[in-house]
Amino acid sequence: MDQEKNQIRLLGVNIKKNFLLGVIILIVLILCVVIAISPIVMTAIWQLSIFNLGQSTTQPEISSPKNPDDIVWYADAVSAKGFSRVKPQLAYTLLRTDGSFETVLTNGVGTTILINEGEIVIKVDDKPCENLKIDKNELDAGENVEISSHGCSINRESKKVTVEVMIPYTYLIEGDTYSKIESGQISLTS
Repeated sequence: MDQEKNQIRLLGVNIKKNFLLGVIILIVLILCVVIAISPIVMTAIWQLSIFNLGQSTTQPEISSPKNPDDIVWYADAVSAKGFSRVKPQLAYTLLRTDGSFETVLTNGVGTTILINEGEIVIKVDDKPCENLKIDKNELDAGENVEISSHGCSINRESKKVTVEVMIPYTYLIEGDTYSKIESGQISLTS
Protein backbone atom coordinates (compact mmCIF):
# COMPACT_ATOMS: atom_id res chain seq x y z
CA MET A 1 0.00 0.00 0.00
CA ASP A 2 2.85 2.36 0.84
CA GLN A 3 4.44 1.43 -2.43
CA GLU A 4 1.24 2.35 -4.30
CA LYS A 5 1.07 5.73 -2.50
CA ASN A 6 4.70 6.45 -3.41
CA GLN A 7 4.04 5.59 -7.05
CA ILE A 8 0.98 7.86 -7.11
CA ARG A 9 2.98 10.65 -5.48
CA LEU A 10 5.81 10.20 -8.02
CA LEU A 11 3.30 10.15 -10.86
CA GLY A 12 1.80 13.45 -9.60
CA VAL A 13 5.26 15.05 -9.42
CA ASN A 14 6.07 13.86 -12.96
CA ILE A 15 2.78 15.27 -14.28
CA LYS A 16 3.52 18.64 -12.66
CA LYS A 17 7.07 18.63 -14.09
CA ASN A 18 5.83 17.71 -17.57
CA PHE A 19 3.13 20.39 -17.44
CA LEU A 20 5.64 23.02 -16.33
CA LEU A 21 8.05 21.92 -19.08
CA GLY A 22 5.23 22.15 -21.64
CA VAL A 23 4.35 25.69 -20.52
CA ILE A 24 8.02 26.76 -20.74
CA ILE A 25 8.33 25.30 -24.27
CA LEU A 26 5.12 27.09 -25.33
CA ILE A 27 6.40 30.43 -23.99
CA VAL A 28 9.73 29.97 -25.82
CA LEU A 29 7.91 29.16 -29.08
CA ILE A 30 5.70 32.26 -28.75
CA LEU A 31 8.77 34.43 -28.13
CA CYS A 32 10.50 32.94 -31.20
CA VAL A 33 7.47 33.72 -33.38
CA VAL A 34 7.27 37.30 -32.04
CA ILE A 35 10.99 37.83 -32.64
CA ALA A 36 10.71 36.42 -36.17
CA ILE A 37 7.67 38.56 -37.10
CA SER A 38 8.82 41.82 -35.46
CA PRO A 39 11.14 42.95 -38.29
CA ILE A 40 8.36 42.41 -40.84
CA VAL A 41 5.82 44.35 -38.77
CA MET A 42 8.29 47.15 -38.03
CA THR A 43 9.22 47.41 -41.73
CA ALA A 44 5.54 47.72 -42.66
CA ILE A 45 5.02 50.38 -39.98
CA TRP A 46 8.09 52.27 -41.20
CA GLN A 47 6.96 52.07 -44.84
CA LEU A 48 3.54 53.41 -43.89
CA SER A 49 5.37 56.22 -42.04
CA ILE A 50 3.40 55.74 -38.86
CA PHE A 51 6.49 56.73 -36.86
CA ASN A 52 7.79 59.27 -39.41
CA LEU A 53 8.37 62.45 -37.44
CA GLY A 54 9.25 64.52 -40.48
CA GLN A 55 12.35 65.04 -42.54
CA SER A 56 14.30 68.10 -43.47
CA THR A 57 13.42 69.27 -46.95
CA THR A 58 14.34 72.08 -49.27
CA GLN A 59 11.65 74.34 -50.63
CA PRO A 60 11.44 75.15 -54.33
CA GLU A 61 11.22 78.78 -55.23
CA ILE A 62 7.81 80.07 -56.32
CA SER A 63 7.88 82.51 -59.17
CA SER A 64 7.25 86.14 -58.28
CA PRO A 65 4.38 87.95 -59.97
CA LYS A 66 5.25 90.41 -62.69
CA ASN A 67 2.97 92.94 -61.07
CA PRO A 68 2.92 92.99 -57.23
CA ASP A 69 -0.73 94.08 -57.38
CA ASP A 70 -1.59 90.67 -58.90
CA ILE A 71 -1.43 88.97 -55.50
CA VAL A 72 -4.83 88.92 -53.84
CA TRP A 73 -4.21 86.32 -51.13
CA TYR A 74 -0.80 85.28 -49.86
CA ALA A 75 0.69 83.00 -47.18
CA ASP A 76 -0.05 85.31 -44.24
CA ALA A 77 -3.74 84.47 -44.51
CA VAL A 78 -3.65 80.81 -45.51
CA SER A 79 -4.88 77.73 -43.63
CA ALA A 80 -5.50 74.12 -44.61
CA LYS A 81 -7.50 71.16 -43.40
CA GLY A 82 -8.04 67.56 -44.46
CA PHE A 83 -4.56 66.77 -45.79
CA SER A 84 -2.83 63.86 -44.06
CA ARG A 85 0.19 62.51 -46.01
CA VAL A 86 0.72 64.76 -49.04
CA LYS A 87 0.50 68.25 -47.60
CA PRO A 88 0.68 71.78 -49.00
CA GLN A 89 3.35 74.12 -47.66
CA LEU A 90 1.22 77.12 -46.76
CA ALA A 91 4.14 79.54 -46.81
CA TYR A 92 4.48 78.69 -50.51
CA THR A 93 0.79 78.88 -51.43
CA LEU A 94 -0.67 81.79 -53.34
CA LEU A 95 -3.59 82.74 -55.52
CA ARG A 96 -3.45 85.69 -57.91
CA THR A 97 -6.15 87.84 -59.39
CA ASP A 98 -5.19 86.59 -62.86
CA GLY A 99 -6.58 83.17 -61.85
CA SER A 100 -3.29 81.40 -61.20
CA PHE A 101 -2.84 79.19 -58.16
CA GLU A 102 0.48 77.82 -56.89
CA THR A 103 1.43 75.63 -53.96
CA VAL A 104 4.24 73.34 -52.91
CA LEU A 105 3.33 69.80 -51.84
CA THR A 106 5.45 67.66 -49.51
CA ASN A 107 5.42 63.87 -49.73
CA GLY A 108 4.87 62.66 -46.17
CA VAL A 109 3.89 59.13 -47.19
CA GLY A 110 7.24 57.67 -46.08
CA THR A 111 8.05 56.09 -49.43
CA THR A 112 8.30 57.15 -53.07
CA ILE A 113 4.96 58.09 -54.62
CA LEU A 114 3.84 58.56 -58.22
CA ILE A 115 1.33 61.38 -58.72
CA ASN A 116 -0.97 61.07 -61.72
CA GLU A 117 -1.01 64.63 -63.09
CA GLY A 118 -4.01 63.97 -65.29
CA GLU A 119 -6.20 63.11 -62.29
CA ILE A 120 -5.31 66.01 -59.97
CA VAL A 121 -8.31 68.23 -59.31
CA ILE A 122 -8.05 71.85 -58.15
CA LYS A 123 -11.21 73.87 -57.59
CA VAL A 124 -11.51 77.47 -56.43
CA ASP A 125 -14.87 78.08 -54.74
CA ASP A 126 -16.25 74.89 -56.34
CA LYS A 127 -15.19 75.91 -59.87
CA PRO A 128 -12.52 73.71 -61.51
CA CYS A 129 -9.20 75.25 -62.50
CA GLU A 130 -7.55 74.49 -65.84
CA ASN A 131 -4.03 74.14 -67.25
CA LEU A 132 -2.68 72.15 -64.33
CA LYS A 133 1.10 71.77 -64.19
CA ILE A 134 3.26 69.73 -61.84
CA ASP A 135 7.05 69.95 -61.86
CA LYS A 136 7.50 66.19 -61.63
CA ASN A 137 5.34 63.15 -60.94
CA GLU A 138 7.66 60.91 -58.90
CA LEU A 139 8.47 62.12 -55.38
CA ASP A 140 10.78 60.51 -52.86
CA ALA A 141 9.77 60.50 -49.19
CA GLY A 142 9.99 64.04 -47.80
CA GLU A 143 10.49 65.60 -51.24
CA ASN A 144 8.62 68.71 -52.40
CA VAL A 145 7.02 69.53 -55.73
CA GLU A 146 5.35 72.66 -57.04
CA ILE A 147 1.93 72.40 -58.63
CA SER A 148 0.23 75.27 -60.36
CA SER A 149 -2.93 75.93 -62.25
CA HIS A 150 -3.92 78.83 -64.45
CA GLY A 151 -7.49 79.59 -65.38
CA CYS A 152 -9.06 79.47 -61.94
CA SER A 153 -12.24 81.51 -61.69
CA ILE A 154 -11.83 84.13 -58.96
CA ASN A 155 -14.35 86.50 -57.45
CA ARG A 156 -12.18 89.58 -56.78
CA GLU A 157 -14.72 90.97 -54.32
CA SER A 158 -14.58 87.94 -52.03
CA LYS A 159 -12.66 88.19 -48.74
CA LYS A 160 -12.25 84.42 -48.41
CA VAL A 161 -11.52 81.81 -51.05
CA THR A 162 -11.53 78.03 -50.62
CA VAL A 163 -9.28 75.94 -52.84
CA GLU A 164 -10.10 72.23 -52.93
CA VAL A 165 -7.22 69.95 -53.91
CA MET A 166 -7.44 66.22 -54.73
CA ILE A 167 -4.18 64.43 -55.47
CA PRO A 168 -4.36 60.78 -56.56
CA TYR A 169 -1.12 58.86 -56.10
CA THR A 170 0.25 55.33 -56.03
CA TYR A 171 3.09 53.75 -54.08
CA LEU A 172 4.76 50.35 -53.76
CA ILE A 173 5.29 48.30 -50.61
CA GLU A 174 7.00 44.94 -51.01
CA GLY A 175 6.01 44.75 -54.68
CA ASP A 176 2.33 45.56 -54.12
CA THR A 177 0.89 48.77 -55.60
CA TYR A 178 -1.45 50.85 -53.48
CA SER A 179 -3.59 53.77 -54.68
CA LYS A 180 -4.69 56.67 -52.50
CA ILE A 181 -6.35 60.03 -52.98
CA GLU A 182 -5.12 62.87 -50.79
CA SER A 183 -7.64 65.65 -50.47
CA GLY A 184 -8.14 68.77 -48.45
CA GLN A 185 -9.05 72.43 -48.51
CA ILE A 186 -6.86 75.49 -48.47
CA SER A 187 -8.55 78.67 -47.23
CA LEU A 188 -7.13 82.01 -48.29
CA THR A 189 -8.38 85.16 -46.61
CA SER A 190 -7.56 88.71 -47.61
